[in-house]
This record gives sequence, C-alpha cells and structure tokens, in this order.
Amino acid sequence: SNAYLVQVPDGYVLIDSGLPHQARAQMELLEERIDGPLLYIVLTHSHIDHAGGAKLWAKKYPDAKIVAHEAFPAMQETLVELAPYFSRRGAMAMPALVASTSGSARSDPLLAQGGIEPDILVDDDEPLSLSFGDFTLDVLPMPGGEGADGLTVWLPEQAILFTGDLTGPHFPAFPNLYSIRGERYREFLPYVRSLNAALALEPRVIAHGHFDVIRGKAYIREALARQRDAVQSVHDQTVAGMNAGKGLTELMQEVELPTGLELSEGYGRVSWSVRSLWETYTGW
Repeated sequence: SNAYLVQVPDGYVLIDSGLPHQARAQMELLEERIDGPLLYIVLTHSHIDHAGGAKLWAKKYPDAKIVAHEAFPAMQETLVELAPYFSRRGAMAMPALVASTSGSARSDPLLAQGGIEPDILVDDDEPLSLSFGDFTLDVLPMPGGEGADGLTVWLPEQAILFTGDLTGPHFPAFPNLYSIRGERYREFLPYVRSLNAALALEPRVIAHGHFDVIRGKAYIREALARQRDAVQSVHDQTVAGMNAGKGLTELMQEVELPTGLELSEGYGRVSWSVRSLWETYTGW
C-alpha cells in the first residue's frame, strides 16, 4: 500500500502510512525528502494497510496533527475489538500478509492496530481546507469505497486527487462493496455520491492507495463515470427485483453489469454486492 508525502510551503503533509511491516522502510524512504517540519498526517481510512504506521510517524513527529474522518474512531474500535476474528478470516485469503502484520505488532507496540487518536475529525458535511500561503490542500470526505470513514486529499492547483481506497486497487473495477474476509457492509448510494464529488473535481491524476498513479483527465473522467454508473445500475436492478418479489438467490444470479458498463470483478463481485445491498436494506 502507498504512502505519499506532499511538500507545502511550510513543511510536509503525509497521506497514509502503509502496512505495519512496511512502515519503517517507507518512513526511511520518505524522510530522505524531508527537510522541514511534518505538519499533518492524513489517514484516508482506518484499515491497517493505510494507518499501520501512523503511530510510528506520530511519535517521531509529535507536533504533526493527525487528520481523519469523523467515523474513524468508531471504525477503528470495531477493527480492534474483532481483530482475532478478522485475522482468521483474512488469513484464508492473505496468509503471508496477515502473518507479517501480526509479527510486526508483536515486535513493536507502535505497529499494533488501534490506538490512533486523531487531532482533527472531518465531518461529512464540512471538508477541511488547509492553506499554506498560496498553496491549498483540501481534505474531502468521500465515504463508501471501503467504509464510512473515507477521506480523499485534493490539490486544486495541480488537479491531483489522493483517493485512498475510494476507487479500489484496480482502476477501473467494480468496487469491493462486500469484503469476503468479513467486515461492515459498504453503502451503495454514499459511494455513488462520492464518485460524483470526485468527478466534479476533474482530476488529471489519481494517486490511489495501491499500485501506480493514474494519469489522464479524459481517461479518469470516463473510468470514474463508468464505476459510478455500474454501481448505480446494480443498486437499481436489485431494488427493482426486490420490489417485484424476486428472491435473494435469484437476484444474485440475475443482476449483471449492462452493456457499456462492463468492469473487472477481480476486486469486488456484483453477486456479493447484490447480497450485501439486500441485507443492508432488509436484514438477513
């Protein structure tokens, strides 16, 4: 997972802090670029692959303010409370990754999950704008991609959007609105609204939470719109089927992406998402 360092006139802003077993190596690489104060640590959400090194950075740079979504503390609490359960589930799909994360936590309490105390919480209705002389950096709430605590970071002059996991690791792809390792359901319509917000910015670069950055304003616009329309279509097809009296299994088999909105399902599957939407709206 990626960690980014943004140089601003007064110092630096860190965006995400990587997995625990990556965090020290990422810190060493990024610190080669630092020749001033670290002002803020922005966490795009509470998952350990994005927040795993936050306490490490906070200890070394105690004056840096940690910025997170208002839902971050509650989401973090659930992840910590159910950590043994989630670890067992996650190990079925990612055994080496879970083992490395657990090993890091045992070797260094700073790399254990939880215990991150944000200094600034960003409300869904109130984006945070940070000004550094003529340079502006906006922290924008965009929940839905991998939970209710999603934040993005926007550099308006450069038209660069740091998306965390809003768009998922594969771009474009159908989002992981249900995680097979087990977690809270992720809401369809907040996700659609977040993609609309991202589209309105017209980014020329997406720097997301995994793999290489995405460049090209026209390509990004088309891909974001396809993701948005695909999710809206699955939502609408599922709701229409529910209202028509169709069953859950039937809809999981029937609902598919329409022609022109095809997306990879290598990250999130339509059938899983149909079930998560059904159960979000009506229970099990």
